[in-house]
Amino acid sequence: MPLILRRWWNPRHETRTQPADPRFWEALADGGFALPQCGRCGARQGPDASACERCEWPLLAWGPAEGTGSVFCAMSPWGREGELAAPIVVVDLDEGPRLMGALAGTLPGADVTGLRVAVSAGGPPRPDRLPEFVVRPPAP
Repeated sequence: MPLILRRWWNPRHETRTQPADPRFWEALADGGFALPQCGRCGARQGPDASACERCEWPLLAWGPAEGTGSVFCAMSPWGREGELAAPIVVVDLDEGPRLMGALAGTLPGADVTGLRVAVSAGGPPRPDRLPEFVVRPPAP
């Protein structure tokens, strides 16, 4: 039996092998944020989805999304100089899916779980890097 690697944050534990759709990176490069949405139930999907995770409908339409959410979990990898680098986070997006990215503007090693964040519109993203999130100030 072949070994199947599964993404641990996928609620249905389905195997995913395809990378994020180029439309995801194009929207980030244009200073926006886009995610696919199910044509049947309207649920937002992650950028690598090929069908709805809720109803399994195969027709997804891409459209603008907020790109805000809360940090579900984080890790701080070691940098080249032996120091902690910026945290890598998994964000529960307000639209529904979870998305992995880098968190800018925080101290390495700081507890960032639960922080409100938004996708950064700064700098042109590259598909070989993670999307970047920034901390959102609390609402007044």
